[in-house]
Amino acid sequence: MTYVATAGVVIYRCSEHGVWFDKERRAEVTREFAGQIAQHRHLLEIVGLLKRGDDASFRSFARVIIDLETQIGELRREIERR
Repeated sequence: MTYVATAGVVIYRCSEHGVWFDKERRAEVTREFAGQIAQHRHLLEIVGLLKRGDDASFRSFARVIIDLETQIGELRREIERR
């Protein structure tokens, strides 16, 4: 088991069992990595859609791509306004 210290929080990492940290630190870890956790969950959902391989899943995947393209367009317009 190895450990990583980030933002004052020590996280223990085991390559076989995953990540461990002190119980009272869970809220801190969740706050610190909320964005990355949400992004990871979203990617897992996308992978799940592709793995299922049925028409409904492919349509859902297409909607995700369209939503991402829309967000990119909005970000580009915002950048141009600055």
